[in-house]
Amino acid sequence: MIIKSMIITLIIKSMIIKLIIKLIIKSMIIKLAVKSMIIKLIVKSIITKLII
Repeated sequence: MIIKSMIITLIIKSMIIKLIIKLIIKSMIIKLAVKSMIIKLIVKSIITKLII
């Protein structure tokens, strides 16, 4: 019984860790996307200013 509970706790811990890692990766991807969008907007504004 003790071994079973230990295995269950390990499985739950690994699942939680996987979820946390997934969330971190998602937030990193979102941050990168936002950064690229901002950079694109800045570049566009600079180009339009140069043209005008």
